[in-house]
Amino acid sequence: MDSESYGFGFVISKLKEHNIAIAPETQEVLKEYQFLTESEIKEKEKTILKLIKNRDDRKTIKCVLGGWFERQHDKKLSFFNAETSVLLKEHDQETEKIKRTPYFFDKENNILYEQVIGEKFVCFKDGEFQEVTKIEGDLDVWHPQIGEELTPQKPIVYLPEKPEEYGDLVKLREDVQNFINKYCDVTPSYEYLASWYVLMTWIYEPCLDTVAYLRLMGDLGTGKSRLVETVGYICYRPINVSGASTTSAVKRLLDKWRGTLIFDEGDVKQSDETNELVKMFNLGFERRKPMCNCNKNDSNLLEFYNPFCPKIISTRRPFWDQALESRCLTEITRATARTNIPKKFLPGTFRILWHLKIAMRPKAASTSWFWTRVSLTTPTRLKIVSLY
Repeated sequence: MDSESYGFGFVISKLKEHNIAIAPETQEVLKEYQFLTESEIKEKEKTILKLIKNRDDRKTIKCVLGGWFERQHDKKLSFFNAETSVLLKEHDQETEKIKRTPYFFDKENNILYEQVIGEKFVCFKDGEFQEVTKIEGDLDVWHPQIGEELTPQKPIVYLPEKPEEYGDLVKLREDVQNFINKYCDVTPSYEYLASWYVLMTWIYEPCLDTVAYLRLMGDLGTGKSRLVETVGYICYRPINVSGASTTSAVKRLLDKWRGTLIFDEGDVKQSDETNELVKMFNLGFERRKPMCNCNKNDSNLLEFYNPFCPKIISTRRPFWDQALESRCLTEITRATARTNIPKKFLPGTFRILWHLKIAMRPKAASTSWFWTRVSLTTPTRLKIVSLY
């Protein structure tokens, strides 16, 4: 009897083929139901899922089993949702030895590829902007990143839409400051600082060894969240999370997307040097300070996460840890008396200038990097009309 002709038999063979470890109790469930037909699986799917207690095992099995249904019968299980589609792509990536990245630099041809909306890269090549769906290197094939954090229902990571010329850098910085001033009320000096911080986020990774954090501190109703979002959404690849997020989730998002962390409501319990999130922020201030963990399924397998990136944080009170306090450029927010600030935040009649680093070229080993950059329109689902 060919077990691969049956759904769970196919799952068992694929897990063995790719050395994917699952819990012993999950293995027993698969063995018990490995010869179920398509109709029997549909009938008993809820019962089977309840028997699989391990959440990661359940996701893995849904992924592989969903692939079997699609490929063999051109159908989907009722539980084969958008999340499982992402997992299926990740499974295919592992099977085909595909690597994923939000950007790629071709050193040989001096071309930088940046991921944009639509699972594609954009680059400046042969005197024009070009879109590609994958990058074929000498040894690997690189595809754009995927994940639930990109879905419209759960927008966590924001990507640009397309390249667009922006003109003069000085005028661009002024436009950014004017944009901040339109939606927020902060001191002119902090507006000026924040406008340069926005531009810095687009070149921090190859250029800087340390990055300070923007921090807004104040009581409720003083505009912290609005300022964090106004500045954060025009930074490089914003990653929008909150203080309710776990350290494990945040570090994985940072390592995966290498963007700018927007961290609203950043007050954490006992925010001293022993707090795990505080430790991550202290490490993320400087390059080459990775976080190391053991794989939960194999203690001999190490996992490394890079927390280094710009961060924009809002809190109601100072951090207990003085080291983290010293890494923050803090503005004390206050209730505004201005009447010309739009009540509706970021309406459909605006455009934020995003910048795409399209080429980088070191003049010499000891000198700084030089950049050619263009702007990108915001990935808003609202109508894009004009800057003001």
